Amino acid sequence: MGPAGRREEDEMVKRGDWTPWGACDYVEPINGDVVFCGTANHGGAWVPDVRANEMPVNLRTIGLRGVGGWWFEEDCAIEAVVAVFHCRGEDRAVALRGVQRQYPAHALPHQTCGVTTTSGYHRCPERAQVVRS
Repeated sequence: MGPAGRREEDEMVKRGDWTPWGACDYVEPINGDVVFCGTANHGGAWVPDVRANEMPVNLRTIGLRGVGGWWFEEDCAIEAVVAVFHCRGEDRAVALRGVQRQYPAHALPHQTCGVTTTSGYHRCPERAQVVRS
């Protein structure tokens, strides 16, 4: 690890490294050291621990814990990465709606992401209660 716990360039996920979907065929940086890894049949985002700590816990835990970071599957879980890191040119609110649809138990608290549910409620983590927006 480099200064402040950041990965050095040669420590980033690279071609041939293991992913939950097989060997990584290619790596595409999508926001700093947050990268997309593609395999022959699937892929997803890799978020190193130092960056994953920037994510609200409810969104981070949608991912699969790996050594040194988190994996987010490309079809659904990647919406959590898009919502936090504004990557791949997608809209944050659209990504959060995807999280709500696919992972309703993880969709709260929205206050940390600045978006409320369609019902107008969000969980306020500081007060641990549901409040009306």
